[in-house]
Amino acid sequence: MTIERIKVGTRMSQAVIHGATVYLAGQVADDPSADVADQTRQILTKVDGLLAEAGTDKPGQSFPSSESNRSPLDPSPRPTSFRRPSHRCVEPSCQRAS
Repeated sequence: MTIERIKVGTRMSQAVIHGATVYLAGQVADDPSADVADQTRQILTKVDGLLAEAGTDKPGQSFPSSESNRSPLDPSPRPTSFRRPSHRCVEPSCQRAS
């Protein structure tokens, strides 16, 4: 099997394709002073771009059709059929030195 690298830097690649799997490097927001919702949007935009470059997308991350115009960041209650993610985004205190 071949390995394809996307956005190769001096130390690492932002994405690596091996077989039918795409591995992404950890993504952070461009603006660390933004609120959590904005930082999440920035990160998800980066992830979407990398997955598009890899020729794929996020399967299983769709929302019910009645929810299609609603942001995934909207905190209001969702129908019980909504599948919640098994992870959360957190900011490690060691990420950026002040």
